[in-house]
Order: sequence, then structure tokens, then C-alpha cells
Amino acid sequence: MRTLLRNSLTGLYVESLDTWTNRADGAFAFDKMDQAIWFARQSDISGMELVFVSDAAGPVVRVPLGSLGHPLMSLAAPRPLSDQPL
Repeated sequence: MRTLLRNSLTGLYVESLDTWTNRADGAFAFDKMDQAIWFARQSDISGMELVFVSDAAGPVVRVPLGSLGHPLMSLAAPRPLSDQPL
């Protein structure tokens, strides 16, 4: 399972510190979920969400960081990605 960060406003994934990509397979995969959350909080960009991707099954679920208690993030509930474009 890969943990990615995506800006839900732009649809872009974090590729590196100053680079974004529209491809999930080109995105930086965080080793741990808390590392991705820390990075998102430090970047201070609104609308960030965690995206969990299984190499076998593809995108599994995305979780808006606001649902984890960060005031700058979206407050929507987690959603499956099966019917949503990446």
C-alpha cells in the first residue's frame, strides 16, 4: 500500500518538495501516513488529502486531512476512489 498526498483543489499529487504531478504513479510515496500528514501541515496548502493506493488494486481510498482535525484542510468524509477520476 502506497501513501500519497493530493491537492483536491488541483488534482495534483506531491512529487517532490517543490514539484507536483497529475499521475499517481509518479507521486512521492510516503513511508508512513504520519510523514505525509506532517508534510501537508508544513506546506500549509488547503485542500490536501491522503490517497492510499494498492499496487494490485489501484487507488483504494482518499481521506481529506480536515477529517483528521487540521483546520486548513477539507472537512469532507473519506471517499472510495472507484467512481472518481484521479
